[in-house]
Amino acid sequence: MDIRVLGPVEVHLDGQPAALGGQKQRGLLGLLIAAVPHRVSTESLIVGLWGDDSAQSAKSTLQTHIWNLRRVIGDVIVHERGGYVLDVDPRSVDSIRFVEVLASARQTIVTDPAGTAVRLRHALGEWRGLPYADLVGTPGLDAEIRRLDELRLEAVELRIEAELASGHHAALIAELDALAEEHPTRERFRAQQMLALYRSGRQAEALRAFRRTEQYLGEVLGVEPSEELRDLELKVLQQDESLLVGTGRQVTRRLAFLVTDIEGSTRMWDRHPQAMATALATHDRLVGDAVEQAGGRVFKHTGDGVLAVFSDAVAAAAAAEAAQRAMAANDWGDVGELRVRMGIDVGEADARGDDFYGPPLNRSARLCAVAHGGQVLMSASAHAELTASPPAGVQVRQLGEVHLKGIAAPERVAQLVVVGLPADFPALRPDTGGVLDERSQILALPGYEVRERLGE
Repeated sequence: MDIRVLGPVEVHLDGQPAALGGQKQRGLLGLLIAAVPHRVSTESLIVGLWGDDSAQSAKSTLQTHIWNLRRVIGDVIVHERGGYVLDVDPRSVDSIRFVEVLASARQTIVTDPAGTAVRLRHALGEWRGLPYADLVGTPGLDAEIRRLDELRLEAVELRIEAELASGHHAALIAELDALAEEHPTRERFRAQQMLALYRSGRQAEALRAFRRTEQYLGEVLGVEPSEELRDLELKVLQQDESLLVGTGRQVTRRLAFLVTDIEGSTRMWDRHPQAMATALATHDRLVGDAVEQAGGRVFKHTGDGVLAVFSDAVAAAAAAEAAQRAMAANDWGDVGELRVRMGIDVGEADARGDDFYGPPLNRSARLCAVAHGGQVLMSASAHAELTASPPAGVQVRQLGEVHLKGIAAPERVAQLVVVGLPADFPALRPDTGGVLDERSQILALPGYEVRERLGE
């Protein structure tokens, strides 16, 4: 059974459309579909079909409609505790599948914008018009129709955001012009249009687009554009380089990085491969949650560690502290204690699409390499930012100057001390250059391990 409500209501049985009857009978089915997989009481069905002024005969008429529908689509309408439930696989309903894709897209748009755009475009292609289009005016479906239509617009916004991040700004301009005019109060469409125009070398048109929204909001609603839209206008006027992220151009920004690595993971993989696979998935989730809650994002997984980016070192430290607490509180089963070492630095880095390059990322990796499991090290620059507004429950301990491999000048290193967790560690490890050294991994041969680069 294939149930379609993203347009006129249709039920297909073995690929053939079913004859669903008249308006009230279809409305009854629509109410049951909207509630899948939950029960709807008889009273709610009556009010949903006829409103508050239903006739005395409504209950018997309802029973007739149910009987007629069962003849057409089978005994999937089940009586249950004073009401009815449509007993079908929820994923047979196109609206439920659509909402699942949208929920997934919210999670993957940062890490996989191109794939997210493809999935959203496919999901939006399932729409055939207004949801429950032939049942508009059915009292019990008004809220569901509004909900689904709002989710459709959110999906369009997300799809466009994903395509902008993938560098497809020029191809979006015409579509965004129509969307911004059709939905003048949805400022996100206007912001996306301005961004697409600016990235296409049409700065004046981007500013004129802002003026149209400013004029509409002022004359029709008596309000000003949101702070976000006004900030975007200012960035366009200033030709802010950050607006070009997502065009494929390299943009230099001041960013903070957190690099992590699981201590002794090779040994644990060898002894407990199945338990370690489960533990690694849990590790990725805990670290990812901590990064997201601190306002950052994980942009790469390397070996048994992650690379995350933040707007400042305070956020990076907050994520490290939360991740270490989550690690310490988790039961790791057969692998025993999972201890993660971390490094934090801040500075000017090059952003190209969804990836980053530059000294602060390299220094974060080197700090991670010399740390012990459970230890968080930070550079002098990161420590200076943290000192200005340290997160609650976090202290810093100076460890002195350390020579990091590949970095000429010695680095003054500090340790982030998380209250309640171990804070005393042995002397810092010698940096062999093995941790997160992607080029060494590329040069590795089966059966061999690159320990140190002597030349090229």
